[in-house]
Amino acid sequence: MHGDALKDLYGLGQIQPADRTEVGDKAYYLGLLEQRGFPVVPGFVVGARVLRRFLSSLDWQEPLFADLPDSSLHVDVDRPQQLQAIAQKIRQSILSAPLWDDWLAEVEAQAQQWQSPMVILRPSLGLAAGLDPTFSGRMRGLLGAQICEANRGAIALALRLVWADLFRAKSLFVWQRSRLQLHQLHLGVLVQPIQDAIAAGTACVSPTSCETQSIWGLGAALAWGELAPDRFLFTHPPALHTPPASQEPAAAEPAPRNLLPVVRQIHPKPYCYRLCQESSASAHNGLRSSVSGLRIELLEPSQQQQPSLSEAQLQTLLVLSRQVQQTLGSSVDLEWTLGPLESSEPPQFQLTQLNVLFPRLVAAAPGSSTIATVPANNAPANNAPATEPLPLRGLAAATGQVSAQVWVVEDLSQVPPDFPAGQLLVMSHVPPRWLGLVQRAGGIVTEQGGITSHGAILAREIGIPAVVGVAGATQILRTGEWVTVDGDRGLVHRLRTVPEGGQGALHPEISPEVSPGISPEISPGISPEISPGISPEISPEISLDRVPEIAPDMAPASRVGLDAPATDPPPPRTRTQLLLALGQAADLDAIANLPSEGVGLLRAEHLLMPLLHQLASQTNRGRTIPPIPQGEMERSEISEISAISAISANWTGAFPAEFGKEAAKEVAEAIAQKILPIAAAFAPRPVFYRSLDVRSQDLLGAFSSAQPSSPEPNPTLGMHGAFSYKNSPAWFDAELLALRQVQQAGYANLRLILPFVRGVEEVRFCRQRALATGLGDTPDFQLWIMAEVPSVLFLLPELVQAGVQGIAIGSNDLAQLLLAADRDLPHLSEAFPPRHPAVQRAIRHLVQTARHLGIPCTLCGELPSQHLDLVEEWVRWGITALCVAPGAARSVQWAIARAETVIAERELLG
Repeated sequence: MHGDALKDLYGLGQIQPADRTEVGDKAYYLGLLEQRGFPVVPGFVVGARVLRRFLSSLDWQEPLFADLPDSSLHVDVDRPQQLQAIAQKIRQSILSAPLWDDWLAEVEAQAQQWQSPMVILRPSLGLAAGLDPTFSGRMRGLLGAQICEANRGAIALALRLVWADLFRAKSLFVWQRSRLQLHQLHLGVLVQPIQDAIAAGTACVSPTSCETQSIWGLGAALAWGELAPDRFLFTHPPALHTPPASQEPAAAEPAPRNLLPVVRQIHPKPYCYRLCQESSASAHNGLRSSVSGLRIELLEPSQQQQPSLSEAQLQTLLVLSRQVQQTLGSSVDLEWTLGPLESSEPPQFQLTQLNVLFPRLVAAAPGSSTIATVPANNAPANNAPATEPLPLRGLAAATGQVSAQVWVVEDLSQVPPDFPAGQLLVMSHVPPRWLGLVQRAGGIVTEQGGITSHGAILAREIGIPAVVGVAGATQILRTGEWVTVDGDRGLVHRLRTVPEGGQGALHPEISPEVSPGISPEISPGISPEISPGISPEISPEISLDRVPEIAPDMAPASRVGLDAPATDPPPPRTRTQLLLALGQAADLDAIANLPSEGVGLLRAEHLLMPLLHQLASQTNRGRTIPPIPQGEMERSEISEISAISAISANWTGAFPAEFGKEAAKEVAEAIAQKILPIAAAFAPRPVFYRSLDVRSQDLLGAFSSAQPSSPEPNPTLGMHGAFSYKNSPAWFDAELLALRQVQQAGYANLRLILPFVRGVEEVRFCRQRALATGLGDTPDFQLWIMAEVPSVLFLLPELVQAGVQGIAIGSNDLAQLLLAADRDLPHLSEAFPPRHPAVQRAIRHLVQTARHLGIPCTLCGELPSQHLDLVEEWVRWGITALCVAPGAARSVQWAIARAETVIAERELLG
């Protein structure tokens, strides 16, 4: 029997402290606020007992799953095949089993009282009494919400999908590593109506400040990091500080009228998310999101530049946020919507989610024997330097945190010969010729550039934190001062004191100020003797940052993701391949052991730039390059930085159209020495070598015979890519000869990708020279092109007829060329991201055309690792492979597996 349905459902307004475990923390706090009169989106909770009863009713064929709700199921996470098999069996059983019809009828009746066509089902996790009260908040993102229609069948499927998330392989991995038994987990499901909103956002409020972020429409673009939101930071005068916990909370105390923000940032917002109603999707020409029920709607140009909140609305939200914080007696993270969208009534704010910011532990620096806490009064801990209250903000470009001294670069034409290793480079942008110096830096901060800029890519490739698009960084920061760079959040904190450990110290996570005062009615049963950050019963080692699929990992291979313990389960095999993007030969042993099908993009610019500069130097002096042994080449890259910089800054020559025979052989041998270790490490898996694509700002005059000393006004549209080989073929011929030498050394796994292909003739030219070198004598050799110039959208059949055997979509350049938006300009790169609807439609066209022509198609650039929510769309379209940086390999592989599973489940369920 399923029992009385009404006893299984908890209205937010009726939740009591004794119900907290049954409804979960998220629903409990929202219910508390609703009962205090706050504007909370209405809802009811399907209690955790329903899941337990449902699991008990299943006809388990495996004795292992008998009494699953009350068992202490142990999964050996050291055996990933077992972990994946168990997860799949449990999930398949949950998704295929029916729910009770009369119980569903009552749930449907409750949902339809709101007269909303769509509802959202949010997981609300709770733990048994006495366990870590912060655990459910730290697990945000592990269990996903579902949007569906407000009818019986859709709710039943969405509910089973939320429940099934509890048993994904990644979830079982977390529970096991956290030393949690399944019977200690209580999963309630919060059901709420969802309607289109005017705006949505967050408010992080402490006793001394309130930071608000807002965007147009629903909050998906903010949650996924797609758009830069409008940002407002308020600091509260002392008179408005929260009273001591012993006093009654001043829930009704308003903020002063016209309190002005100390930080006000308005960003372009070219689109928003709306609910997907089939009748209106085509009318608005919207792009359907991979998340069911959402679509993207392009905004009018005038609205894109406007603040998403008016001044009056901002003040109203500030008062509301402060009242919530004072009522709960702790710092809080709020999520809100402003709506309804189409109504004659004035718009109102409603709270959708809430997370109480308990004092918590943060990760210690590598090698530390202790874990530092964030003090409740925001005073610096013993091992944590104090920070200024207002950090500099930019775009999070390369993950990680580091504290280091600043080195401000004012003249990019001169590479400083005395740059100390480990210091922070602060500069307007990162020219590619600075690769050698960047490899010595502890981190990068730039004024220009977006997430797909060359500087951001370099930082991720090398393995150092980076924040780009920080306005005025070279004027605000001073050489010698200490800062902490947070590459995960895009923040630069100026430090008052030098951190312990000195240069390049990894800095604990910067957390918002938190209050020690937790009201007993909010958090009953928490003993003050127990650390509020973590319970002894839960392992402190588990972190969502270590679990695949949670978030796109932009971390570079050399420092993150390669040294993971053997207990990390490798993702399952998938039909859609995962390939790696490389630019250097560091950490090859670790990289080659990642779950990949090979190297999908070996970028010659990063691999060969030092050699290219030396060639330019020798060519300018009328000499050829002698062969350089690999070890000496690596040592010379650093020791000769100053000389190379001076040569490249003053060099005005161009590479000759042809090398002499001996010179070409020597250059080819030097190139081959760089490629050979990579081909050997991945053999027999393929390595796709993309030949050199140098633009005029990278090395003046390198491939331009006309006015070589004059910089091109628009290098992206200038003389580079495959077309430049026709003008100056010497270096391309040397690359072809190097590939042939590697083949003759016994490695037949090399493929060639031509960069920045504009038309058919350049492909014919390059293919003829490749075959003349003998590359085609190896049966496995293939000639591919980068599909990044929009002309390829229309010329692909002719290109295939000319000999192209595969395409690699370069999402970075395709986006900026298709949208006419320079990716190195932060305000444009934010407004026109690679996930723009026009770019996605172009990708779909290329994928489907490639399938029709019978050639493989891979997706490269930053898009695959930054937007995992789109993976399902790409897989559904038929993409052959995704190509990402090594640090993102595990998370993207899990995303591929999840996408293929979801597609299969939907096909199975009809």
